[in-house]
Amino acid sequence: MKKITPEQLASEIMAFYNEYDLRIAGKINDQTAYQLIETIEQKFKTDSLRLSDGTKIWNLMRVFLYSNFQKLGEQTINKKLSKTSIKSVISLFKESFIPLRLPKNITVCGFSSGESRKLYKDTYYDIYLDPLYEILGDNLAVFEWPETSGYRRKYDHPIFSRYHVPMHVPLWSKTFWNLLFNRFTGRKNITLESEDVLQDIIEYISTTASVDKDKLTSDIYDFITVFTHIKHFLYNILKKIKPKAVLIRCGYGRFPMALSQACRELGIPPIELQHGLITAYLPAYRRATPTTNKDCIPEYLLTHGEIYAEMVRNGNLFDADKVISTGYPYLQRTLMERKTLPALKQSFSPFPHNILFTSQWIIAKDIQGYILKVAEQFAKHNMDVGILFKPHPYDKNDYSGLKQNKHIILIDKYDDIFTLFNIADIHSTVYSTSGLEAMAFGTPNIFIDIYSLTKDNRTSYITTTPAQFVNTVKTILSHYQDSIVEAKAIADLFFTKNPEKHFEKFFTDLGINQKISVREKVYR
Repeated sequence: MKKITPEQLASEIMAFYNEYDLRIAGKINDQTAYQLIETIEQKFKTDSLRLSDGTKIWNLMRVFLYSNFQKLGEQTINKKLSKTSIKSVISLFKESFIPLRLPKNITVCGFSSGESRKLYKDTYYDIYLDPLYEILGDNLAVFEWPETSGYRRKYDHPIFSRYHVPMHVPLWSKTFWNLLFNRFTGRKNITLESEDVLQDIIEYISTTASVDKDKLTSDIYDFITVFTHIKHFLYNILKKIKPKAVLIRCGYGRFPMALSQACRELGIPPIELQHGLITAYLPAYRRATPTTNKDCIPEYLLTHGEIYAEMVRNGNLFDADKVISTGYPYLQRTLMERKTLPALKQSFSPFPHNILFTSQWIIAKDIQGYILKVAEQFAKHNMDVGILFKPHPYDKNDYSGLKQNKHIILIDKYDDIFTLFNIADIHSTVYSTSGLEAMAFGTPNIFIDIYSLTKDNRTSYITTTPAQFVNTVKTILSHYQDSIVEAKAIADLFFTKNPEKHFEKFFTDLGINQKISVREKVYR
């Protein structure tokens, strides 16, 4: 049998990712968001949708249609939702009393959130922005939003970021009261041009995708309203700070898209740092037909690797020359510092071999059921293998019941997955980007085709049934060194080497001064 090359394996893995993002992450009942958006763009004058200030909002709506319906099926308990909403308001209200202290003389503002911080060398380190202090020095300030619920993580170690701004909306700002009014009344206090086109689109979606029209209307107007108020808020902040560039960890969603649009209006380049998976069917990066509408999206996209960059360059949304493969600095740094610590492995698990399962909140229940069946197979075959189960940071499910199974060890959802790669013999996920990150560490990965969406896979890296999964585990462990070499070769195609060199060139080309001397923090 002809040996499959790393390039062929990478192509199969990318096709697997594409299929799951299209049919699972981007699913609206029996429709797919990407295809529904494509049809809407053919039927309606989508770029006529504008705010009263001229902002085109269709790119915002594309992201709404992709992300909002990932929560279908969860929004069933009104009472619970009401309590959650109240807790969210209380959290936001408490933070609103804290003054928002803006740094002076900052060249680059980076915007992120709490889930990006991992415990690294006894500090909480933003894995996307903090590595850039090596390049930018004191030019960089990191603005950290709380979670969408309003909850802010409590840190039991210092924060690494030299200039750290806990981002929130102050009580005395007009934005705070506009958002509060919207939250409690549900009334829109914005003006749209071509609102009749939006109503026609809502009617079409509700009919075609079998979605409740009233709820869809309410959710869309809420999405636009929050975006509008946050855009004005961020515009005023950036106008005061006057940065030369803004870095954004994840460029899609109403807050980051408000940030991108505020930057565009001020002539500040918004730059997105790839934070997760990019696929051929993710509307934030690709569309089926060309457009000149760049509103609400970042001007630049810096990707982990050329595979992602080429996908976006051909995606009809970003300017091709502004999509740049720079690599993943934190991944590269962690690889260079990697140490094998048997004692650390033993502190997590008593098993000689361990599989790290990374869950995903969209399909969390199905993954939970799958690993229970895998654990049954391990017991049936008397395999001395442990399962380290790590929920996604957004996952709110309670997995305490899994502890009753002797093969399953529950991992904290905020634990640094790069550390966990060092103690796992094999990693497994459905379609999380952690599958590729594990391979970069030389940890063989098994992708689970949990819904049997793909056919004729030529690689054991993609499996379907729990029984097939167990056989793949046996194969990998029996040819472990070869599996490590192959995993690294595949990962090299997804992650550009020498990221620091590429970031330095990017900032130099942008005219950003680098590595200035440390100075005293000064705040407004």
